[in-house]
Amino acid sequence: MKELAEIRAKIDGLDDKLVVLLNERAELAKKIAEVKRKKGSPVYVQSREIAILKKVALKNAGPLSAEALGGVFREIFSATRSVEKELKIACLGPEGTFSHLAARKMFGTSSVYTLEPGFDGVFRDVEKGSADFGVVPVENTIEGSIGQTMDLLIESQARISGETYFDVHHNLLSLAKSVKSVKTLYTHYQPLGQCRKWLALNLPGVKVVETGSSSQASIRALDDPKGAAIGAMEAAQIYGLGVLAERIEERTGNQTRFF
Repeated sequence: MKELAEIRAKIDGLDDKLVVLLNERAELAKKIAEVKRKKGSPVYVQSREIAILKKVALKNAGPLSAEALGGVFREIFSATRSVEKELKIACLGPEGTFSHLAARKMFGTSSVYTLEPGFDGVFRDVEKGSADFGVVPVENTIEGSIGQTMDLLIESQARISGETYFDVHHNLLSLAKSVKSVKTLYTHYQPLGQCRKWLALNLPGVKVVETGSSSQASIRALDDPKGAAIGAMEAAQIYGLGVLAERIEERTGNQTRFF
């Protein structure tokens, strides 16, 4: 117990130093914000954040993985950026869609998210200035280009300012106790097409109800004790669903590119 107390005391000391250093960083961010205001420069510059993440990865000696440390720094970026300005981000909703998750990866939890029912709403929010940025999918390694997004990019005056890639994994989410208990499957058409082999093997003859997004599927499954949804692991956490099966997609390397 003495050894444990000594280790915890060291952690407490490091936490105290982290608080001081993070606030020092935030103070510098405020000074940067003032310079940007004078020059009319944008608050969010993706290339700068990417450069920092690369430098952090090179300096990382573990035991934290590069991915884990990158996640910590993305949240630091988000928090210190909010000192400059609270960014408003538009993306496809409801909460927990892959678009929403990709937006959170890009802009962090310190930003404010407007969750639109369609991609056209995301473009409209940016065009009229009610959102600082919008996040939309442009292509998927399995499904190819997202036609609606491509059309909107041609028609819109909004400009591309950055991109991110999001690894897509599909899971069977439900309040049911087992896969055998599932009688109805709620799903967006894209994950349905990417999981057909697993569904044919494990849920043959199940009733399929298509939804407008994977998050809407999770919401529908909440009201159906014998229903299930195909969705992200994060959606299970957001909506309080259990995970009956993980990574049920039939092809590895499923990734979506977002602008």
